[in-house]
Amino acid sequence: MANREARKPPVVAGEILCVPNSCYVQYFTYAFTEGKRDFVHGERWSGQYKNERCWVWGEAVKDGVACGLYGVLLDGGDKRDGLLRAPKVPHQALLRQACLSTVYSFAEPWTRLISAFCALITHFIFTLLILAPLQPLQSLSIHVQRQSLVMNQVPRAFCEHVCDLLYINGIRGAKELSGYYGRIARTRFCHDCDYEVDVEDGSSPEGYFYADYSADVVHECEGIEAVPKKHVRSVVISMFDAKDKSVAESMKIVRRFPYSSYCFVVHCSSINKAWVDHMRSLKRLNHVEITEKLNDDALLLLGTLVTCRKLSRLIMFAEACEGGSMEIMKSLLCQDQFTELRIWNNFEDLWKDWDGAAVRKLLRFWSKNSEKLRGKNLILEMNCKGGAEQLEKFVRRRTSSSKKALQHPLKVCSKEECDLINKEYHHNHITFLKPSCVYKFEDTRKRGAQRRFYVSFECANEKELETLRQQYHVAGHGGHNDLSLMRKTDFLRIFFA
Repeated sequence: MANREARKPPVVAGEILCVPNSCYVQYFTYAFTEGKRDFVHGERWSGQYKNERCWVWGEAVKDGVACGLYGVLLDGGDKRDGLLRAPKVPHQALLRQACLSTVYSFAEPWTRLISAFCALITHFIFTLLILAPLQPLQSLSIHVQRQSLVMNQVPRAFCEHVCDLLYINGIRGAKELSGYYGRIARTRFCHDCDYEVDVEDGSSPEGYFYADYSADVVHECEGIEAVPKKHVRSVVISMFDAKDKSVAESMKIVRRFPYSSYCFVVHCSSINKAWVDHMRSLKRLNHVEITEKLNDDALLLLGTLVTCRKLSRLIMFAEACEGGSMEIMKSLLCQDQFTELRIWNNFEDLWKDWDGAAVRKLLRFWSKNSEKLRGKNLILEMNCKGGAEQLEKFVRRRTSSSKKALQHPLKVCSKEECDLINKEYHHNHITFLKPSCVYKFEDTRKRGAQRRFYVSFECANEKELETLRQQYHVAGHGGHNDLSLMRKTDFLRIFFA
C-alpha cells in the first residue's frame, strides 16, 4: 500500500454551477497496486465552497508518488464517499486541467482580455437596441458550450465510475450536468436497480429487481435476465436457513452479479462456517443484517467474522440485541473500518414499542470508550421512542443539577460547528426529508476529556413523508428545532465525535 502524506494539499475548485446551497469540496488520497483497479480510501480533507456542485481534484498515490486524480464530486447530501478510479496520466497534466477557477480559465490571458472587451462592446450595443432582452440567452448559450467542454476534459471511464458510486441524490444532480457526466448519469437514472432474492433450502425462487429511481419492480425471469449486470447496484440476499446448500446458492448468486455490492440478511437463529468464509471472501460486502436472536454457536462464528475486520456496517433488529450480540456490536464500534450500526424495530410490527435497552448499554459503553468510537454512527429506525427516551435519560444523568432546571442538555450546534464536523467527518452524508437541527451533548464531568456526540433526526410526520418524497436535506443549524419530535421520529442518528 502506498504511503499517505500527512500534509493537507490545497483544494482546487473548478467550474462552479451556481446552486445556492453550501457543500464541501473534498480532497481524496488513494493507493493502488500495479495491474489492478482497486483503490484504497486514504486521507480526506474538505474545503468549503458555497455551491452544491464543484470540480475537485486529489492525488492517486503509488509507492509514495502522486500520479494524479481529478473529477467531480456532487456532495449535496449524497450518502456515500466516492472511491474514485484515476487514469494513469502525468500529475502536471492533471493539475493543468483541474486548476480552473471558472469556466473561462481555459483561455490564455490575452484571449480573456479580448473576450472581456468584446463582451463590453456587445453589452453596450445591445443595451441601446431593442434586442437587449436576448443578451441573457446568448450568455447562457456560451456558458453551456464552455461548460460541456470543461466536463469532457475528464476521461469517460472516470465519469462512469463516479456515477457508479453515487446514490439517488447524487445521480439526480449529476444528470443535469453537461458532457460525459450528464449523459452517463441520465443512463444510470433510467437503468440502475437492486436485486433482491430469498434463499431457503438451497433454492432461490423469489428473486426480483427493484428499480432505484422509478420504483418499478421486475419479477419475470425474462425481464430479470435482460437487465445488464453492470446496472445492478446492489444484491440483497435473504438467508432463511444455515444449510450448506443454501450458502452454495448464495455464492452462485454473487457470481451472477460481479459488479455489485452485497447485503446479507439473516432470518434465522443460526449460521455456519461456510457462510462466514463466504462473507470473508467478498470484496464488496456492504452490510450484514441480523433479524433474530442468534444462538451461542452462531455468535461464536459471527465473532470470527468480526475479528477479521471485514464489516463496515451492521444492522440489528431490536429483539436481536441481547446477550452476546451486544458484545459483537461493542467490538465492531471499536474497529477503524466500521462506520455504522443500525438498530431496527421488527418488520412484523414496525411501530411496536421497545425499551431501548441496547441504546442505554451502547451509550454507557461510549462514555468509557469515547476515543475508540470517534467517527461512528449509531442509527435507530422505525419507532425510535424507546431509544429516544434512553438517550434523554443518559444526557440528563450526566448534566449537573444546577443546569438541569435551566436548559436541556442537548444544545443546538452553531453553523460554524456544523461546518466543522462535516469537514472532519463527512457528517452531511446522511440526509433527511425534514431534518432537525444538529444537537450536541458534551460530557464534561472529567477534566481535560472532550467527550461529545451529535444528535439529529427526521422531523417529518407520515403525511409529510409522502409529500416531501425525494426532497432530501442535510441536518444543520437551520434545521427544525423541536426536541419533542425526537420521541415520535422513525429515524434518529447519534454521531460520536
